[in-house]
Amino acid sequence: MDSEDRLRFRFALLDADGNGVLERSDFETLAERVIAASGVEESTRKAAAVREAHLAYWQGLSDQADSNNDGVVDFDEYVAVVHQQETFEQYVRPYIRALVALADGDDDGWVGHDAFSAIMTAVGFPRANSEAAFADFRSLEGGQLSTTFWGHVITGFYTGRGRHITDQLIGPPLK
Repeated sequence: MDSEDRLRFRFALLDADGNGVLERSDFETLAERVIAASGVEESTRKAAAVREAHLAYWQGLSDQADSNNDGVVDFDEYVAVVHQQETFEQYVRPYIRALVALADGDDDGWVGHDAFSAIMTAVGFPRANSEAAFADFRSLEGGQLSTTFWGHVITGFYTGRGRHITDQLIGPPLK
């Protein structure tokens, strides 16, 4: 899979309604989808943090990428800013932290198989690919995944530095 395919897949994950552009409602929908999949009560601090992080991600992306000020971010606008380190640190990293914290139901620093699969599927990854990725992680202990390691994996996915795991997650669905 080449780098443009990876970018298109990342863009498509964020385009929750599939209309070809990113807009605030995509990030709201994605947040609600992830919260529902996690099984966490909607009124909890963790759910609120996920909503806030998704909206901050949208706002940061929109501020940086919406070059024609039409209220949406198309693929070309997305590509122009997606690898800017400042944008990543300010808007994407808090999203990653909130997502990983949501999956860590007991705040022990570990995410189990079911939580990982539910959230990755809610985000838009094929379940079979998520299952294979979980099985492949080298840092598994006792059938769980370290939240720190998962944060690094997500970072690699969004920065393009985690090619092996990225290809496994976004490649053709495994049979």
